[in-house]
Amino acid sequence: MDLPLIVSLAVLISVVVIGIAVLLWLEVRRALHRSLAMMERMEARLKGTLEDTHKLIQTTQSLTVDIQRRLHAADGFMQAIQSTGEASASLSKSIKGISGVLADSITEAQGTLQNEQDTVRNLIAMTTMGIELWHKWQSRKPSRPSSPANEQQ
Repeated sequence: MDLPLIVSLAVLISVVVIGIAVLLWLEVRRALHRSLAMMERMEARLKGTLEDTHKLIQTTQSLTVDIQRRLHAADGFMQAIQSTGEASASLSKSIKGISGVLADSITEAQGTLQNEQDTVRNLIAMTTMGIELWHKWQSRKPSRPSSPANEQQ
């Protein structure tokens, strides 16, 4: 074979290889640009997600603090309710005790009143009997003549 033909073929092959290499390099470069653009978009999204996550964490912490504060305030309210319940129970016991004492006092007063009524009845009956006896005694006594001394009395 001829040397110029070999050189020509070698040059042609070299040009083709260089052309393919340039095309391959251009394609790799475009792929890298696309990858870089996609990575930049992903980075922007990740930053947005990170910011949203940070805001969510802050909101959650704020909400947790608020809930703890409200629970602490509710503890005082619950203690007040418990104290009110205990006071109500104590008042109820006191009222039951007073009611029992009052019922006993009323029962005793009724008994005493009944005894007093019996005594008054007996006194009235005795007074009536005494008046009747006095009238009977006066009717059996002989009549005395009227004297000026008796009339003045």
